[in-house]
Amino acid sequence: CLDVLRTALLVVGNNCTKDNGTRVQFWVYTTSGSTKLNSATEVDTTKPIKILLHGWGGNKDIHYIKVITDAYLARYGSSRTIIVVDYSMYAPDGNLLTYATAFCNAPSVGISVGQFLCNLMNNGVSPNIIHVVGHSLGAQIAGIAGRYTRYNCNKGVNRITGLDPAGIGYNCLISNDCSLDESDATFVDVIHTNVGVYGTALTSGDVDFYVNYGGPLQPGCVENFTNVTAAIANPTMTISCSHQRSCYLFAESIILNSFPTTSCVLFLCFGSRTVYMGEYCDPNPPYSMYLVETNAMSPYGKGPNGPL
Repeated sequence: CLDVLRTALLVVGNNCTKDNGTRVQFWVYTTSGSTKLNSATEVDTTKPIKILLHGWGGNKDIHYIKVITDAYLARYGSSRTIIVVDYSMYAPDGNLLTYATAFCNAPSVGISVGQFLCNLMNNGVSPNIIHVVGHSLGAQIAGIAGRYTRYNCNKGVNRITGLDPAGIGYNCLISNDCSLDESDATFVDVIHTNVGVYGTALTSGDVDFYVNYGGPLQPGCVENFTNVTAAIANPTMTISCSHQRSCYLFAESIILNSFPTTSCVLFLCFGSRTVYMGEYCDPNPPYSMYLVETNAMSPYGKGPNGPL
């Protein structure tokens, strides 16, 4: 990878683990609460599985993951197994130095998640019912995990959804083993909301959705402040709002399939059969790039709604 920042992150990263992510935790969420998994054998082998990964500085209960968890439980109840990965001990919040630590720990976390996926499949779970959803650094880790399963247990998971995959250290023009791409699952869909800032601008999946041209600032993220001066004074919050908007859009798509798209080739856009962004995305879209317009506030989708 010719990303200079990637090299710098690896140089300054401290506390970089070599333990293959042994401290990563897996939690099952139900309408009654959450329970820590001790083994993949505790997972029901018959129900479709949703696995969620937070980003740098997050944890299993961070708001942008919780909104997705809650949406899945509201939509599917007990008919799906919802698992949230907590790797916060490898990705502490803070500044660029702690991001460097999280960045260099990402492969180990990906190995841990990949081993968990292999254990699920070895225990009788079909790879066709596994859907991994990752935000930011979690999206890149999902790619590492998907590739691990393909290399080490000869099975690929059915779907990975990348929610504004991290761009810092991952802006590599050539695919590599440490970033999400279309080979990491049978189907990979990606939602971009903060391109060129916290999120990558590069296509990363079989289909990439660029919301409001990918941002980098989403509608409502500046307006959420009392005035533009306040937004300028809090650039990190404004950018984080746009970066995390991908999670809120995906969560809304689970309940309301309300994000029809415009098909694009190299950002030359035209009409075609409707492809929806989000949970119910067509796994065989006619094009690989789409633009999506949203509202500034929830409900974000402009509709018309598609089937659930």
